[in-house]
Amino acid sequence: MTHSLLLALTFLLFSQTTLAAKEIKVGVDTFDYFPLHSFDAKSEQYKGYARELLDLFSEKYGYTFTYVPLPRSRMYKMYFSQQIDAVFPDNPKWSFDQKIDKPVLYTSPVNYLREVMFVHQEKKAMQFNDLKKLGVIQGTLPWKLSPAIDSGRIQVIEAQDPYTLLDLVEKGRIDGAVLDLDIGRSLLYVLKLDLTITFNVNILKTQAETYHLSTILKPELIDQFEEFSVKYQYEINELKYKYDIMLY
Repeated sequence: MTHSLLLALTFLLFSQTTLAAKEIKVGVDTFDYFPLHSFDAKSEQYKGYARELLDLFSEKYGYTFTYVPLPRSRMYKMYFSQQIDAVFPDNPKWSFDQKIDKPVLYTSPVNYLREVMFVHQEKKAMQFNDLKKLGVIQGTLPWKLSPAIDSGRIQVIEAQDPYTLLDLVEKGRIDGAVLDLDIGRSLLYVLKLDLTITFNVNILKTQAETYHLSTILKPELIDQFEEFSVKYQYEINELKYKYDIMLY
């Protein structure tokens, strides 16, 4: 084998290895939480603020992101079996029991949500002791209610999407559902339930929840995303303005 051929093969191998390292499979949610994120099953399009933010990050740092839309329970199974490289959004408290012995790394908060409890108008003044059945997005729990949930006093009903949660509230099958304030209001308008469902501030005063990018296999993503968040803050804020996302 000639020296030039050996160099060419070495370069090709290096290029392929580098390319593979830059190809990232990101687990994303299948449910509609627009403007933060949504997935259209018919067109198989993942879109919203999260999509544009991750696209911007991948562009600036030379990655090729493949978005893998999954129900959250299946997402974590694939994550822990190393079939996907990263998850967005994620939170250290979500599916905590599954993560106890897993080396999951998280960025600083990427977004802050204002979570409240949506209830039927008839239960607007409901008190904590009257809350028996609570609806949440699968894999997420309001940490302020953890003691009552862990003791079994409050039964948790999980749903794959916020539409289902609001439908359960409207039909009286759950006492309340925890959702982001702005997104919940928007969905109520779309579903024409804004006169039927409101939010209750007696039980769960506005709770700040956070979105993070997480990874197990690609620790370099964390440092690079932290750098990206500072270096490209202007561009990120422009995206937040576009999608009417809170700036803090």
